[in-house]
Amino acid sequence: MLHESRLHEMRLPPRQKSRRTVVRGCARAGFFSAVLLCIAWLPVSLTGVNAAQAQTAKPSDAVVSGLVQKLADSLPIKGARVQLLSLEDHTRSVTINTDIAGHFELRGVSAGRYRLRVSHDGFLMQEYGARKAGEAGATLTVRSAQTISDLVFRMTPSAVIAGRVINEDGEPLPWARVTALREVYSDGKRRLAAETTSPTNDLGEYRLFGLKPGRYFVSADYHPGVHSCTDLDAATDHSAPNGYTLANGVLVPDPVPANSTVPAYVPTFYPNSVDAAKAAPVVVKAGEEISSIEISLALTSAYTVRGRVLNQVGSHLSAGVTLTLAPRNTTQSFGLPGRNFTLDGPEGPFAITNVLPGAYVLLAQWFDGATQYQAVQNIDVGNADLNGVNPIIASGIPLRGHLTWDGPPSTVRGSLLIFLREMDIDGAGGTATRTQADGSFVAPNVYEGTYHVFVAGQSQDAYLEAVRYGAVDGLTDGFTVRRGADASLEITLSSKGARVQGAVLDADNLPAVGVSVVLVPNDPHRGDLQRYKVVTTDQNGRYVLRGVAPGDYKLFSWEDIDQNAWQDPEFLRPFEDRGEKVTVDANDQKTIDLAAIRNK
Repeated sequence: MLHESRLHEMRLPPRQKSRRTVVRGCARAGFFSAVLLCIAWLPVSLTGVNAAQAQTAKPSDAVVSGLVQKLADSLPIKGARVQLLSLEDHTRSVTINTDIAGHFELRGVSAGRYRLRVSHDGFLMQEYGARKAGEAGATLTVRSAQTISDLVFRMTPSAVIAGRVINEDGEPLPWARVTALREVYSDGKRRLAAETTSPTNDLGEYRLFGLKPGRYFVSADYHPGVHSCTDLDAATDHSAPNGYTLANGVLVPDPVPANSTVPAYVPTFYPNSVDAAKAAPVVVKAGEEISSIEISLALTSAYTVRGRVLNQVGSHLSAGVTLTLAPRNTTQSFGLPGRNFTLDGPEGPFAITNVLPGAYVLLAQWFDGATQYQAVQNIDVGNADLNGVNPIIASGIPLRGHLTWDGPPSTVRGSLLIFLREMDIDGAGGTATRTQADGSFVAPNVYEGTYHVFVAGQSQDAYLEAVRYGAVDGLTDGFTVRRGADASLEITLSSKGARVQGAVLDADNLPAVGVSVVLVPNDPHRGDLQRYKVVTTDQNGRYVLRGVAPGDYKLFSWEDIDQNAWQDPEFLRPFEDRGEKVTVDANDQKTIDLAAIRNK
């Protein structure tokens, strides 16, 4: 059977007239962060450590303390979670809760560089030095025996979007899935990413909470899937929605007859558009609740994609297959995530219903407990059901390679993680492997497609210098793997990365704390995302960019900018003349002071 699854602005006072620092404002996560997680960054949480720290404190230890309050009325927040994260030793974090007066005190803090983060239900996570809630903050540099006191976090309440989903007759639709999506930048394009999802109740009502202030697109998708109905007062066939049947207290979809076109509800954006480009945005402010967002779903002519997954790897194993159906449009800048489904076993028949006409890619993925296998098939849906779609899951090919160093090896671990990211198919991911002591590696299960190389585990001063697949230069544009090609992957890392550092001032000529500093490569390397460098300024408005590859760049600083927006040529174009030109060679150290750009 097929189932559908699924520190605000902080300013330093002029001339340090007061020691009180106001922090208003979750660290940004992107693809590179996901790669770094693969090298097992597992912080150890030490909750309630004050007593133990007091007994083992050394004279060189520092103290960090402050208050957590509500933004609107400065009332204290009891039980807020305060977390101090070391940037030098990622295996350790210290966590405490605020007392009844909203006060926290972290003792026994070693000298070093940290992130300071506060969270509480009903409020947005805030980091020390962040320009606004929910965004990356500044590095907190702690000196030996230093006392940092009177930090004040004023927490921003989260927002809510609520409403109901109705059908074409104005009747409520229970079991609908409602999602709030935000525009984000990914690989130089603007896309929609899900922020939170909520089902509708028996009255068709939904409530999307925990939202940051901003602009959202709200969509409703009517796919009840499989739900337990044991908690219903009347678990009868009459309580099931159209197209579904209650069997032994479980809601299951009715069989889809072959070659039948039945009007269905398809994913729809507020207020009633199936086209994301025509959706009406919903703008919410901090702490605001907008409770009247009603989405109307109408029956639409949609079709079914039928076929059978064939598994040539190990069909005797019981692990299920995941199917993803996504629009096939690599140039689309305003896209949506694909629809995900699961099969009960490693192969078997499937029927994907409610598919609109268009070009799609069907991705089948199966994990046998050790290796991820996949099949990819392009399909085109017209004005009729599509039958006979039979993706074949098979083994990929082993890709052998070697990593060498230009300069002395510089790693933070004994081996490096080589990650091959597939660029042609959203959701296909890629494959990862580790280097051996001699630098050799084997990626055992690589499929045909175009890949970019990412490396994790090197020091901050190292950079990716060269990638060659056979005779192809794959550093900027990637390389394409084909069966039968007798080619190895040669990777060169350099430990001779340059450093660019300096200070940033705001419009009032004060240190700009928690602002983004971005190093953007000039052509022809604008497409090489690993050459971009970004960091936020510390509590003194200072920044350091490390591991910079030799070349020509422009250096920017923005007071307020969306993550990865600088990778979009359209966004960057108006600011080109405001970037500071910088050219670096291997092992260079350059100091450049900046003025933060106020772009919002």
